Amino acid sequence: MRVELTEVEEDIALTAAKFAQKEVAPLGGEVDAGDRIPPALFELMAGLDYLGLCVPAKYGGVGLGLVARTLILAEISQRLPAVGFALQVFQLAISPIVRWGTEEQRGKYVPPMASGKSFGTMTLTEPSGGSDPRGIKTRAEKDGGIYRLSGAKCFITHSRLADIHIVLARTGAGVDDLSAFIVESSMPGFKVGRLEEKRSLRGCEYGEVIFDGCQVPAENRLGEEGEGLRIVMEAVSEYGRSGVSAVGLGIISGCLQVATEFARERVVGGKPIIEYRQIKEHVQEIEKICRGALEFLLVACRMVDEGGRADRELALAKKECSEGAFRSAGLAGEVLGGAAICEDFPVARYLRDSAALFAAAGTNEIMELIIGKKE
Repeated sequence: MRVELTEVEEDIALTAAKFAQKEVAPLGGEVDAGDRIPPALFELMAGLDYLGLCVPAKYGGVGLGLVARTLILAEISQRLPAVGFALQVFQLAISPIVRWGTEEQRGKYVPPMASGKSFGTMTLTEPSGGSDPRGIKTRAEKDGGIYRLSGAKCFITHSRLADIHIVLARTGAGVDDLSAFIVESSMPGFKVGRLEEKRSLRGCEYGEVIFDGCQVPAENRLGEEGEGLRIVMEAVSEYGRSGVSAVGLGIISGCLQVATEFARERVVGGKPIIEYRQIKEHVQEIEKICRGALEFLLVACRMVDEGGRADRELALAKKECSEGAFRSAGLAGEVLGGAAICEDFPVARYLRDSAALFAAAGTNEIMELIIGKKE
């Protein structure tokens, strides 16, 4: 099934490509070395309405869909995957408030998040509960007009940068007694733990969040008690998996571009190496991976944009795009040979960054279970 882009979507992709090439691509070395994305880049993306891309105009967004989001994230990730990954998490954190929040919650939190005045993240994973959120141990005890949250989260993207956290906590003894909360980093009892030292997605911070009796107003609960799992998993399925897939697609596209250009320009034995069978087959395989990943992802996103559910299709896209990114980076490395590990080329970064996509938004083993359930 082929997805045809609208004229608006094609214009969006072209604008994103120009922006990414001008503003994102030159930052690769700086971001890798300093493990920090310049705040000015987030301001530029906010000015282009990228943070509020899928937010209704009523709350300060532009009301576009997942296809448009995919095109933007892929163009940015082709130049620097960490920036695409950071952006998709910001967008992900807005989605449950837009869909499940009260009018007061939407009015208070969504406009500043869409404009870049506030940054959000999903604060879900724990040592005992990542791919299986039912293993979450963080508790939320009702105390009059507030909830007191106690527990710790790990591997949280934007743990220190974000000032709005969507938190899943246990509000009862049952396995599914989980509730979702909008937690501000300024609330008493909220603490940021250590930041992880990592080699993948440099610049996109990753660390611990600790709740030491964190006082959260009862009006900051999303939905009813016990609805938290449904709320966050819906967001992770639609926005998390499509976002991670788009980052993978960007890496695949980048691998195809760098491998093709290098193979055409590199001359060995009096001819470009693209004319050697083995090298040509490597480039052709990346091209095949790219076409498949693009199709899987756009089909799933179009289904959501048209009002349908696409849990299986998004799981399949996430698996194909993440595995395809890692495979493409390896193939590009074979094409470039010794040049692949040089700073002049992004192949080593693509390989490191693609490895982080296997676990993001649910491991690929979990994706296989979702795919199998829907068959």
